Amino acid sequence: MLFNSLEYLYFLPIVLILYYLLPYKFRWLLLIFSSYFFYMYWKWAYASLMLLSSLCSYVSGIQMEKNRTEKGKLKLWFLLGLSADLSILLTFKYFNFFNANISTLASYFRLEWPFEPLSLILPLGISFYTFQSLSYTIDVYKGKAKAEKHFGYYALFVSFFPQLVAGPIEKSFKLIKQLKTDHAFKLQNIIDGFKLVLWGLFKKVVIADTLAIYIAQSFDNLENDHGLNLWIVMVFFIYQVYCDFSGYSDIAIGSAKMLGINLSLNFNLPFRASSYSELWRRWHITLTGWVREYIYIPMGGNKVSPFRSYLNIIFSFGIIGLWHGAAWTFVFFGLLHGVTIVIENLLNKYISFIKAIPKAIKVVTVFLIYAFNCIIFRCEDLSEFTLLVKNAFTPGLGQFSAQGFFILLSLILLLESIQYFQKDGDKIPFSYIPYTSLRFMIYILLTFLIMIFGNNLSEQPFFYFQF
Repeated sequence: MLFNSLEYLYFLPIVLILYYLLPYKFRWLLLIFSSYFFYMYWKWAYASLMLLSSLCSYVSGIQMEKNRTEKGKLKLWFLLGLSADLSILLTFKYFNFFNANISTLASYFRLEWPFEPLSLILPLGISFYTFQSLSYTIDVYKGKAKAEKHFGYYALFVSFFPQLVAGPIEKSFKLIKQLKTDHAFKLQNIIDGFKLVLWGLFKKVVIADTLAIYIAQSFDNLENDHGLNLWIVMVFFIYQVYCDFSGYSDIAIGSAKMLGINLSLNFNLPFRASSYSELWRRWHITLTGWVREYIYIPMGGNKVSPFRSYLNIIFSFGIIGLWHGAAWTFVFFGLLHGVTIVIENLLNKYISFIKAIPKAIKVVTVFLIYAFNCIIFRCEDLSEFTLLVKNAFTPGLGQFSAQGFFILLSLILLLESIQYFQKDGDKIPFSYIPYTSLRFMIYILLTFLIMIFGNNLSEQPFFYFQF
């Protein structure tokens, strides 16, 4: 089920009404039924994978808790839980990628490779719910979290519908505690949640989906496009991804807020960053936090030699790239960002005048480098990325459309004008607009634009649904 669909417009109010009418002890049943219905609306058969993943990590967690003092059994159940989750993810998302590359390598050496590709559909949101299960398994093993004994609440933690498909990726001890809390009805929660849902729909339906049309037109005729228009496409694309994914996060956080549950902030005004590493601390916060905690720090983080720490950064971003998708474009996407952060660290270390550069120049520079590094995310393969880069440095206007450009620029300026009043770490962008009447006018404007653009565009899946 899509957040930007009429079905969700009916689904969410029904869940809310039943949630607050039901006695507390039955609410978990409503939420888990609703979550699985939400997921099965896409493809019912693949809900069994999510249930299997939940069951495996639940059992391993219980057994680790029982065998806490027996190191051998503790480690055995940890490895079993880890292997179960990873095997599901590797089979459905990465098997064909690795199989194809090994097959190509084997044929290069004139060897036979017996394995055929699998005919599998990538399950919706598998990377998100698997990472959530993995964090639970690791936290229980390390003693950072207690094993959840109630399978219903644990299965709900994995499948909770607002953040099931594209995050935020939550920690078990934070979310399960809230799922077990008896949340009384509060009108303010409904209002705050509605604001976030409205804001997320505006970013998705009005900006991201409109930008996608302009970008697709350029990619459909990339051989004949060049120069200025391709640089505009890079900038528009990063706004498309930001509005699409942060829009999803806003709707997820807003939907959960209406239930009295607070999800983690996933985007914190990333385009205000004056350094590349700061931008990544503000972008997809729960994923970068996950990789930092479970991959980067265990490898030594920055507590090792400078050379080793730089390798840790590049490897961690390579994992972030591969997490996004089973293709070399995604691997290079991650490596590009990792190498850029390493270069930034070296420049800051050895070139002193960088600190004196005005912040505004740094912000613009970081944004443009980020836009360039992210366009590979949109390319079908590395050859298309190579063609795009080559054509971008070819002088000329390319397929530049003045009318389309100014319409989209106006939408981006409206977005930034509203976000101007948003403070760091705040989820609701309207709170700091000084006049109530002005805030009300913005709500009306956003609603009007969503209705207009929503009628002109079909329901487009969120960009991160493919991961």
